[in-house]
Amino acid sequence: MKNILCIMAVLLLIAPACKNNKSDNKTDAAAGQTASPEQLTGHWISRDFIARVSQYGSVIQTINNSHRPYAYGMTFNPSIPDSIMCFDGQKSWNLPVVYDHDTLEMKGANKNKSVFLMFDGKQRERLLTMINSTNGPAEMDVFIKAKGDVQNAEQAFRVAVNHNSLSGRFTPLSKGAQALTFIPEGKVSGLPGLDRYEICLVGDCFVGGNNFDVVTFSNSREENSNKLMGFSLGNTNDTLTLYNLVNPKPGEKVAQTLGTVVGKYLRVKTPEQPARQPQGAQQPQKPAQPGKK
Repeated sequence: MKNILCIMAVLLLIAPACKNNKSDNKTDAAAGQTASPEQLTGHWISRDFIARVSQYGSVIQTINNSHRPYAYGMTFNPSIPDSIMCFDGQKSWNLPVVYDHDTLEMKGANKNKSVFLMFDGKQRERLLTMINSTNGPAEMDVFIKAKGDVQNAEQAFRVAVNHNSLSGRFTPLSKGAQALTFIPEGKVSGLPGLDRYEICLVGDCFVGGNNFDVVTFSNSREENSNKLMGFSLGNTNDTLTLYNLVNPKPGEKVAQTLGTVVGKYLRVKTPEQPARQPQGAQQPQKPAQPGKK
């Protein structure tokens, strides 16, 4: 009888502890789904847009066939918890943000309307789904946190776009051209007098309108050395053609056209960098209406 009483006493002590553990687990799970500046600290970039760039080998085709997100990248800084820094391809700016569990409201994002972010902390790779209905029907874009040592969201996004388009080694297919090497961080070799490149993402650098992609080459040691060229990637992104640009109406600000070919190149396939296998962007499932639980 004495032994039975001892066992019962031990069970009574264990039961509340087990109950508390289950409660703690639920609390931890809920905390994992609750967005906060500390959880989101860092630079986030549009995974969907980058996936489409990989698919088409083109920024302009990605925009023409889908849409351009409200922002290409965002930065969360816990020292400024009520603000998000956004990057759209040309400029960066801060927006006030309000947190509500797994939902973030970016106040006054466009036309005094809000853009929403839905946080998903359940996945192996945490995700933010942007929902923008400030210009009409809702557009959704999934963002992922940038890896590596980058200074800001602009650098993180540009490196990702470069990696999924021009990055790699190319051997010349046309006479007079030299082998080219594009580094994701924006360096290029093989073009005389030019050692930097920047793919146009939006704005005035799209000198051909929505007709072709544009890349700006420059010399890091010389001011005012920018040289714009048109480019196209074909054959599953393995064939590169660079073009000079022509103004059909000299002296007037009109859309430029593709001129003479600077060079044609074939991407070098190596074990370290196999041929790119384009893949379409995965559209996220439609989340619950922002602000409602």
